[in-house]
Amino acid sequence: MKRPADQTAPATVHWDEWLGPAPTRPYNGDMQSDGHRTYHDFNWRGWWDFGTGALGDMACHTANMAYRALNLGFPVSVVADATDLNSETYPSSAHVTYEFPARGEMPAMTCHWYEGKRNGKKLAPPKELLSKLLKKDEKLADSGSILVGDKGILFSPNDYGAKYVLVGEGLDEAAKKVPQTLPRNGKGDTGMKQEWVDAIKAGKPDHAYSNFDIAAMLTESILLGNVAIRLTGQKLAWDGPALQFTNNSTANGYLHYDYRKGWTL
Repeated sequence: MKRPADQTAPATVHWDEWLGPAPTRPYNGDMQSDGHRTYHDFNWRGWWDFGTGALGDMACHTANMAYRALNLGFPVSVVADATDLNSETYPSSAHVTYEFPARGEMPAMTCHWYEGKRNGKKLAPPKELLSKLLKKDEKLADSGSILVGDKGILFSPNDYGAKYVLVGEGLDEAAKKVPQTLPRNGKGDTGMKQEWVDAIKAGKPDHAYSNFDIAAMLTESILLGNVAIRLTGQKLAWDGPALQFTNNSTANGYLHYDYRKGWTL
């Protein structure tokens, strides 16, 4: 993909400050097919220099339930199958596979992430699995999560887990008998942000349910998928405590980037 044509930023956009630590590049404000301009104020997340793609944008929401409920911690490997790779923007589609080790009495497990479209069709989990979740002629939601267990499946066709469906004999009745002990904010996006502000004001990170003890490791694990996307087809072995890949030096080079002069920490 070619970089867009150079343009002069409008007076309302302080372009140098907007770029921050990212490499210098000229402004472009052309309207794109999705109804947003090239970079500012939305599409920045789809450029390697600025954002973290679909994984960084949405996996912190859709994968959060599985990550916390299954106490996943660090993956031991990650591999991706991506299309339309280029040095400027994230791919048009990607299937990322994470492998997590056994955790206490919990066995090792595999986590799959699907994003984008291929050949005009949404990249999605296997049809055999979807046939167990969707009614005839029902369309798959644009975002959500699926937990596949030995006795049943939990399907949340929603970005934030607000709705769910249990597939498996007797699971609905069994779920009703489970004590509701997890804290619930129940105030949507505004409530989440209020927790964050309250935690900052009080100097107590645990005021936020998704605090750094949880969110830091979740973010690290999820974003390893973007390194795998850059090196699509190569299975990368991850050493969480050492914060490095053990079988690919090129992959380690993608874990950090140089801040632009004047913006170093």
